Amino acid sequence: MRTELHERLRLARERRGLSLATIGRQWGVREQNLELIERDRFEELPTGLYGRSAVRSYATAVGIPADEALAEVVDRLRTPEDPLDGLARVR
Repeated sequence: MRTELHERLRLARERRGLSLATIGRQWGVREQNLELIERDRFEELPTGLYGRSAVRSYATAVGIPADEALAEVVDRLRTPEDPLDGLARVR
């Protein structure tokens, strides 16, 4: 059975001796988002580009192909709300 993405990312990070803080600084990703990824809480990442970017950056930083990593969890990431829907809800 294949190991879950969040576990593979963590193990790869640990093998490289990297901290989440280091990856965050080097790749411009909030450490909190990296923690969510390691806890398998992809649904709680920011919507749209920000969540996708966090997954891609983490994967790249630890030597896992970013496109493959993203493909594994893309259906778990939140999609941005349509701005018109948000305006309608406010009114």
